[in-house]
Amino acid sequence: MPRMRVASRSLLLLGSFFLAVGLLAAAGAWVKYWRDNAIASQAASATGQIVRKTFFAAADGDSDYQLEYWFVAPSGQRVDAVRSIGERLWKALPEEGPVEVLYAPADPRQNFPRGAGMNSVGLALFLSALGAAFMLLGGALLMAYFRPAGVIGLSPARGD
Repeated sequence: MPRMRVASRSLLLLGSFFLAVGLLAAAGAWVKYWRDNAIASQAASATGQIVRKTFFAAADGDSDYQLEYWFVAPSGQRVDAVRSIGERLWKALPEEGPVEVLYAPADPRQNFPRGAGMNSVGLALFLSALGAAFMLLGGALLMAYFRPAGVIGLSPARGD
């Protein structure tokens, strides 16, 4: 019986984890999409200065292109930022050159270089679908944990 309770606890923990990750992925994708589109539509922009361009390569072939830059908001506040950007934009921007930055007028810390925001509804839909798959897996694990005795002829996972 103790072994069954460990498996039972694992179902509860894994199910909760997958459900939470799926919910965060789906919600986070849409929040970022809506925020970046709001910033782009407000058309508040400034010319910034690139401090450094960095390329990170991983052994598995994955890579990340980062841009470190700063700009001055109309209030006179200097805003420093580091953003991951696409390879095409990273290659097009000059090292230590100017960069056009779009930002939220109410909070200039919410910003991104022009062309780097998440303005693609396709990407938001893809991340939502991925999140939904995680939520379904989490839901299935939680249903297995909470199923009543005798359903489908199986004993409950909780070890009751």
